[in-house]
Amino acid sequence: MTSNIPRFLGRTFVRAIGSRLSRKTMLIASFATAFGGAPQLARAQDPHHPLWQQKLEECATRLNQGGIKFDAVVPIGSGRALITAPGHAVRDTTDDCNNLSWVSTAPGVYGTLALGAYWGGPDINRFPTIPNQNGWDCGHSAVIYGVFTRPSSTTGPGGYSLQSYGVGWGSFDAASNTCRHDWQAGTIPASEGTQTAGVTNANHVVIAAMSWQHNDSDLGHIGTYCADNADADSACLWDTNLVFVRQSPTFPSGNSHIGVFNGGNWALDKDGDGTWTGADVFVSNFGQPGDTPIIRHAGGLTTAKSMISVYNAGNWWLDTNRDYAWDAGDEFAAFGSPGDQPVAGLWTTGWTAFLHTDNIGVFNSGNWALDGNNNQIWEGQGRDFYFQNFGQASDRPVAGRWSGNGLSGVGAFNGGNWWLDYNENRSWDDGDRFFSFGIPGDLPVVGDWNGSGTDKIGVFRNGWWFLDWNGNGVWDSGDVVYAFGSPGDQPVAGTW
Repeated sequence: MTSNIPRFLGRTFVRAIGSRLSRKTMLIASFATAFGGAPQLARAQDPHHPLWQQKLEECATRLNQGGIKFDAVVPIGSGRALITAPGHAVRDTTDDCNNLSWVSTAPGVYGTLALGAYWGGPDINRFPTIPNQNGWDCGHSAVIYGVFTRPSSTTGPGGYSLQSYGVGWGSFDAASNTCRHDWQAGTIPASEGTQTAGVTNANHVVIAAMSWQHNDSDLGHIGTYCADNADADSACLWDTNLVFVRQSPTFPSGNSHIGVFNGGNWALDKDGDGTWTGADVFVSNFGQPGDTPIIRHAGGLTTAKSMISVYNAGNWWLDTNRDYAWDAGDEFAAFGSPGDQPVAGLWTTGWTAFLHTDNIGVFNSGNWALDGNNNQIWEGQGRDFYFQNFGQASDRPVAGRWSGNGLSGVGAFNGGNWWLDYNENRSWDDGDRFFSFGIPGDLPVVGDWNGSGTDKIGVFRNGWWFLDWNGNGVWDSGDVVYAFGSPGDQPVAGTW
């Protein structure tokens, strides 16, 4: 049912990721929001808003003079390390370098190392009935980090300089009653630097970080998480979560590789190394803002390459010929209704299963409608599949070849919790599995990461991928992290 609807032809879908993708890596990107003169004026007058780049450069001098006490030493081997930089119990009102938590990597040549810093303090959302209370607390909080390195040729003490830094001021979302520290926004002032940093060719890496919230009634700060002790430097120093990624394994050839979609543009990790390189695939103008990306896996007598597709309000645009362009060889389908969420999987055996071509389907509030015969038309029970009570309204649908028998089982994801139909009978029973993997705000991803023949779970978080590499449903030392994409992207997985 080849479509003649030229949805993408003659239209322009522009997003500012072209320049991002032309850089050496997708990892280091700036998400600072531009503000006018008033916030910068407040920043100069307010002792709670120092110029942190300048402060961190001053701390580098202290570091080179041996005047820094380390809070933790982290040996980073191949793979990832997740650590907590502990917040200090007492604030030093005279020296901000002493308020930072200092973490040192074990000595050794680090060819490639990625780092991300995330808020480790309390959820600033406990006053839903007090107007502006959470907004004040959030707007006067920040997660701060600096990365100090020295060249691999350096011997002896010293030689450190500030390579990267970031200051993510809190931005309160009243609709969801949440405080964000994700570098996309800030209140007073705008956020600085980047949330993630890349390190290359260094023989020692030092990280300084803190999650910080302050209150000073003299300056109009009415926050309640931290008491005002009348000295303009009252503050709470919380833990900071640090993610290190070093030399994660390459995805096996012919199995699931990662990718991202945003506004019609796709960045696909074709070579499977988990980073953006010249060997990867960039696709533009297949989709538009508001679309949901969906991947259909194909193989058997055709090709192992997956099909990119987009879905919007019951309409599907399918790259049937897998050439990453909307053209005469592709298909348009109407399957579902506005409010439905898309899903794709292998629902039946027979000729379709022999070709290993995924069928489409939709999910809405625990109800599923799956295209059983792969003709992309809803024909009712008997030819297609309809079932209820697997999931609820706030869930996101997933599907995967959980058992390895070739068929796909459905699943539901919500806030880091997974309910997977492991026995593929489309009902929740004793043969199924529940996992807790991820946190609220994560996006679910599914793929055969290690090439074992079964699909595993994972989550995407603001450009970071946390993948259950060993397939045990638990985050442990057998799993991996990649940095690929940016906040606002939607994750996809397939064979590119």
